[in-house]
Amino acid sequence: MLREFAARLLTPFPRPARRMGFLHEQIAIRARERRQRLAWAPHLTQARAVICEAAERCSKHDLAVVVGAGVCLDIPVRELAQRFKRVVLLDVGFLDRTTIPSVERITFDATGCLQYWHDHPRASDPEQIARTADAGWPSGLAQPDLLISANLLGQLHILPAAWLERHGPLPDGFSDRLALSLAERHVHWLRSHTATRCLIADLAELVLDRNGTLVDEQPLPAAMVSLPAAERTWDWDIAPIPEWVSTHHLRHRVGAWTNP
Repeated sequence: MLREFAARLLTPFPRPARRMGFLHEQIAIRARERRQRLAWAPHLTQARAVICEAAERCSKHDLAVVVGAGVCLDIPVRELAQRFKRVVLLDVGFLDRTTIPSVERITFDATGCLQYWHDHPRASDPEQIARTADAGWPSGLAQPDLLISANLLGQLHILPAAWLERHGPLPDGFSDRLALSLAERHVHWLRSHTATRCLIADLAELVLDRNGTLVDEQPLPAAMVSLPAAERTWDWDIAPIPEWVSTHHLRHRVGAWTNP
């Protein structure tokens, strides 16, 4: 607990993203992985392997870019640094400051509209969704040989929706509509690049009882946007009992695509 408090206090982080909870979320994810290291290990191994396989498909190995890099639990940063002359991590801010000479961190908003949501949290609901747009590209950054989006597509809406909810009630279904709009935009953004593209995203949320019996399954944004069938799928025990609740396990079904 003291480690997490110190991280919140001492980590430099852009103010809008900090206020909207992105630093807190990175700290929480890192702490959750420590608690659930054994449960998460198969998922992280699969994700890293998919990314390394995508790297092998590249005809050039000058630049690899990771969007929404976070704390890089699922990103084989050292392996990418061995394969590429330069690796760039993009996110709204960075908790992890580990230094590798060829790895660079650049502040980047994958939604393209965090600043607007931060500054105008009481704008009309249609306007909030209409603001979703392609994220653009960091100024001065070359086009990559490999572009990676890992476990980001279905997360893009969560903290913005929570931020907007804090400033006034949202209409029914707003969070779902925002999730789909951002997910579609993200897929379009990925496809606008000529790099080898590696996408890893959650397809479904599964709830299981203590005996491992499935009691509920809900599709997540990657299953509802214009993506082909995933080339590979696996299950991620994201919150075994009692991480989420004391009575049920939470599992995600994950999909992976190359050049979706």
